[in-house]
Amino acid sequence: MLAIVIENGYSCPQVFCDHCQKRINSAKDGNYNYLLDYPGQNQGEIFFTHKECCWAFENSHPGCWGAEELELLPLYLARNLKVNDRHAKELAASFALL
Repeated sequence: MLAIVIENGYSCPQVFCDHCQKRINSAKDGNYNYLLDYPGQNQGEIFFTHKECCWAFENSHPGCWGAEELELLPLYLARNLKVNDRHAKELAASFALL
């Protein structure tokens, strides 16, 4: 699950494991999972798991699953959303000063 958590008065996007419900503290410790067999559709919902929760999550939810390293997701999203790195960093810096 992707959620906003308030930390020190700031709204912080965080990723939580859809199996154990605990926060994924480092991208290297997680995967994003998606169903490969959604009939008649060309898109599927994304789920998040700790690497050690991946098999248990997939086994408890029937279907044909795909999984990728969580570290890749921000790169793929940035490319697909046509994120301008410099502009995004400037925006982030301005919000951090508020």
